[in-house]
Amino acid sequence: MSSAKKRVFISYAHDDKLKVEVGKLVAWLNKQEGIEATSDHLHSKTPPKEGWQTWMLRNMSQPS
Repeated sequence: MSSAKKRVFISYAHDDKLKVEVGKLVAWLNKQEGIEATSDHLHSKTPPKEGWQTWMLRNMSQPS
């Protein structure tokens, strides 16, 4: 079995009700062995410096 971490990228509608739950899910996934999770919830108030399209494409295309 490969020791490389599997990457999970979560994108969702920035609904205030979901923000906390998505953050909890990402934190939980990152505690699991062999998983590296990220989401766009960290940018819910400030867009990524490189712009949404570039940031999203980079995160979706990075191999696990």
